[in-house]
Amino acid sequence: MDYSNLAVAAAAVVLVIWLWRCRSTPSLNRPDTRGNHRRQANPILGNLVAFLANGHRFLDWSTGLLAAAPASTMQVQGPLGGLGSYCGVATADPDVVEHMLCANFHSYVKGERIRTAFADLLGDGLFLANGRLWSLQRKLASYSFSPRLLRHFAGRVLLDQLRRRLLPFLAAAADEGRVLDLQDVLRRFTFDNLCSVAFGVDDGSPSSSSSRLEAGGDSRNDAFFAAFDDAVDISFGRILRPTMVWKAMKLLDVGSERRLRRAIGVVNEYVTTIMESKLRRGEASEESDLLSRFTAAMEEDDGNELGAMFDSPAAKRRFLRDVVKTFVLAGKDTTSSALTWLFWFLAANPECERRVYEEVTALRGANECNDDDDDDAAGDESERYEELKQMHYLHAAITETMRLSPPVPMASRVAASNDVLPDGTVVRAGWFADYSSYAMGRMPRLWGQDCLEFRPERWLDDGGQFVAAGAARDPGMKVVAAAVVRRFAVGVVPAAAATAAPEHEMAVTLRMKGGLHGDRFAVPFGDLLGRGLFVADGRLWSLQRKLASYSFSSRSLRRFSARVLRAHLHRRLVPLLAAAAAAGSGEAVDLQDVFKRFGFDNICNVAFGVESSTLLEGGDPRHAAFFAAFDDAVEISVARVFQPTTLVWKAMKLANVGSERRMRDAIRVIDEYVMAIVASEERLHGEGDHKHEQHLLSRFAASMEEEGGELGAMFESPEAKRRFLRDVVVSFVMAGKDSTSSALTWLFWLLAANPRCERRVYEEVSRYGDDRRADAGGDGDGYDELKRMQYLHAAISEAMRLYPPVPIDSRVAAAADVLPDGTTVQAGWFADYSAHAMGRMPRLWGQDCLEFRPERWLNDGGEFVPVDAAMYPVFHAGPRACLGREMAYVQMKAVAAAVIRRFEVEPVQAPASMEAPPACEVTTTLRMKGGLLVRIRKRDDAVAHQHVT
Repeated sequence: MDYSNLAVAAAAVVLVIWLWRCRSTPSLNRPDTRGNHRRQANPILGNLVAFLANGHRFLDWSTGLLAAAPASTMQVQGPLGGLGSYCGVATADPDVVEHMLCANFHSYVKGERIRTAFADLLGDGLFLANGRLWSLQRKLASYSFSPRLLRHFAGRVLLDQLRRRLLPFLAAAADEGRVLDLQDVLRRFTFDNLCSVAFGVDDGSPSSSSSRLEAGGDSRNDAFFAAFDDAVDISFGRILRPTMVWKAMKLLDVGSERRLRRAIGVVNEYVTTIMESKLRRGEASEESDLLSRFTAAMEEDDGNELGAMFDSPAAKRRFLRDVVKTFVLAGKDTTSSALTWLFWFLAANPECERRVYEEVTALRGANECNDDDDDDAAGDESERYEELKQMHYLHAAITETMRLSPPVPMASRVAASNDVLPDGTVVRAGWFADYSSYAMGRMPRLWGQDCLEFRPERWLDDGGQFVAAGAARDPGMKVVAAAVVRRFAVGVVPAAAATAAPEHEMAVTLRMKGGLHGDRFAVPFGDLLGRGLFVADGRLWSLQRKLASYSFSSRSLRRFSARVLRAHLHRRLVPLLAAAAAAGSGEAVDLQDVFKRFGFDNICNVAFGVESSTLLEGGDPRHAAFFAAFDDAVEISVARVFQPTTLVWKAMKLANVGSERRMRDAIRVIDEYVMAIVASEERLHGEGDHKHEQHLLSRFAASMEEEGGELGAMFESPEAKRRFLRDVVVSFVMAGKDSTSSALTWLFWLLAANPRCERRVYEEVSRYGDDRRADAGGDGDGYDELKRMQYLHAAISEAMRLYPPVPIDSRVAAAADVLPDGTTVQAGWFADYSAHAMGRMPRLWGQDCLEFRPERWLNDGGEFVPVDAAMYPVFHAGPRACLGREMAYVQMKAVAAAVIRRFEVEPVQAPASMEAPPACEVTTTLRMKGGLLVRIRKRDDAVAHQHVT
């Protein structure tokens, strides 16, 4: 057979069909002869090009198209005139939506495309079912949402979770001044709630309950939570790609389909374990959770239509599993999405927040000023439910939030038969029919010209009563919002973010989207930092960040790092400076290099438990080689960033010449050094040696090996896990090696240039500290002594205002944006902010902004007063704020106090004035060009140990 002739014939047939379809399918951006409004389409690609070009802003783009359509409804054409793809309609017309969802409900069903994409995860659950199976599930589920059970949910289940989990967690965060990802906290909280309602899972332990609101609190629940997220995201992604592509990937078990298979395995195992446990204990009861209700319904003897649909016990169990997963999907993210957007809208509209606060506190009666957590549980279920019903302004604020940011922004059906919509638009059998809640909430013809404003008052009558079609059936959001608003002030970080709407993240629900580092830095630093915290984005960054956050907040790590600091300070740094002082006035010391080596040795010990010896004469040459190679790799990575194009350095890397050859050699030294440490860590862990578990590497390594741990599951082989641990080590070395040494170097230069300030620091550290303890082998300055050194704290902060260790930082815009001042930012643009420039702005710091004046940080009582992180981004701000901020202050204050009490530090080149500072050089930190050469003189012992009054 001549296959080439057969292929030509087949192509000819396809071409004829396509030409006929194009001829019979108008593609102008105007109504056709039947009055149908069509989006202008390419004859071959249909609307595919427009979809791809606007995918990053799909919701706002589609809203604009629907607003421009005469009746807010339009037809959409797939590639090849619909051949091999699909066509459909999209609408934001309430009459059309009512026609689809109510009047002609049976003609619009869940389509095969969505059913197939989600079938592996949801099976025959309510979300995908059609026909009689859907009807029976819907009827049974509706019993579970009766007013009586809603009162029980609001009055017992939800309030118990609030009292034991959410409120203590937020209170602890407020006390510690922590920045929270409120969206993630609320998602975990509603997930715990849903698990309790859907299948009665709750350990009831108040001691550990609040920790479950962040990753790491409960490894079993964390694994299920992460796996469910993964399964939903991948299933949703199937809808956006050709069916044959993901089915081929599933058949080959590769890429996202392999991840989906594993995720569904975790989800199914978790749900099946719970089901079997409940059945063994005989807990199925009509008065219990949803799983028990469905289980009881499946086992009824008389007229059991639902149970009769499944021919074996195994099939029934699979169906019950699908039911549970469907309810988890329905309740896990929708409520948390609405609450997240609510708190953002309230932060952006302080007057609305004030009215919500006044309402919820007034309705709490005599307890309005009582912060006891039991306050929210006061009264019986009926009283509590009636109280919630009286919160009309809060109800209006929640409803207004969901008008502008609906949890499910778009929904889709498929036409089961030919139909004509109320506006005259023709719909063919098999076409999709989408309606956009997001677009409907932004239609001026529906909501008026102020439709883009957040105005809860639009939902209230003249008497302040909530007015809407239908009754409110979900008290959960009101309970959570009331409890949080009454106790806490929730601010958006940075504060400017409250004036510009966050980006959306399209999934099954409408989430807020985080920013990206972008390839501008990730690619040049990729050889050095790999996938570590500095260049990671998305879930990998989030998991590293949370684990590092737990580590830095743990008492054991703080104690361990304090011991390391004291040992290095009094056994290495002070003796080295004392030897320089004893050598006489002719001995010059590069103080910047000394501080760099001190910081490097310190972070090596804290990060991975290695006693580095670069500060010691005759130290281990391997440490010195690692130190030098790290400096080389950082310097070359920074140079890559500033090259006009990546092609230059990539070509040099390919040819292995110039700086790229040096880079390869440096990375080889770094890899050999760090991978040996990782291997040693594995060996100690395998031998059960837990003495090493105080440093950061051991904590990450233990997390990677947790059963069901999400972080470890991201890496498919032991070698990939080891490479990631290598990236973790390198990232922490980079964070701790140069930043504190940079700040200390500039501090000592500024004190030398301002003798009055140096004298005040000396008097303070002499008053509150005592070196005799350290000289006698004691601990030296403790945390309490350092905390009392307010002027020193101010001097360090002032030094970093003028010479921030990281003078400029950069992000990349993930999508087009408009900044609060009206500046337009396009997707893909870099967005730099300069801490160095901000510290020199007269409008921020006054006309004396170029002066070194620590007093600007102190109140009249001499107490340190911090400023907003957005004004002083030395430690960054928001979710990526520096985790080691407090540890860095402790280290800098301890070093400065110990040195200043003992020694006079005199620059070889005396500072002429503040107007003539040393030259700077920028790598990843702001270094002093040529270092800081100083002479060290020992203070008179009698003066050094005198307590100044």
